[in-house]
Amino acid sequence: MKLLFIILIGVVAIAGAIYAYYAAKKRREDMAKVATQLGLSYEPKDLSGKDRIYSSISLFNKGDAHQASNIISGNKEGAYVDIFDYQYSTGSGKNRTTHLVSACILKIPQQFRTLYIRPENFFDKIAGAIGFDDIDFESKEFSSRFYVKSNDKKFAYDIIHPQMMEFLMRFNRMPLIEITGCYLAFYYQSVIEPEAYIGLYNFAREFYNKTPHYVLEECRR
Repeated sequence: MKLLFIILIGVVAIAGAIYAYYAAKKRREDMAKVATQLGLSYEPKDLSGKDRIYSSISLFNKGDAHQASNIISGNKEGAYVDIFDYQYSTGSGKNRTTHLVSACILKIPQQFRTLYIRPENFFDKIAGAIGFDDIDFESKEFSSRFYVKSNDKKFAYDIIHPQMMEFLMRFNRMPLIEITGCYLAFYYQSVIEPEAYIGLYNFAREFYNKTPHYVLEECRR
């Protein structure tokens, strides 16, 4: 009975490994197709070190064991586009957790101040109630739905104008937005389907297009 149980575990492990192999293979193939649709290049492995390149973005300073894969990149519509699957780990031993991220980054010719936007959650509301508030806007609906942080409130107000608010509130599932220097990072803290990266890129592009460029400076990098 014990031997049968060990064999069963082995069969399940082999089946799991085979499934993972073919799922990863299909994802690579699908990501390559997305790259073609976007008119960009595809590389299955990270050859440049995304965590090092984007170290000014807080996402890439979290945890350890940073790893990017399925990279779609190239110049498109006046910006350098970098789309990829990303993961990092936190904790140790039994408490070690691997976090999966789907990211789209635009490198643009202008310079941004730091701005962070994401959907507001329950803990944000508690923090706001005890005085640790984010930036509020005239639109109470927008302020109740989004958590906004910046090192320059005026810059945040300039970027998040009424048309931008309307744009952001159209989405039930909006990516987290983190912008600093020449980089605009848009990411989900989960794995999205390859085809969904097209929508993520379109979101990133529209966000940038709605940004009033008079508040930006020429990028010095």
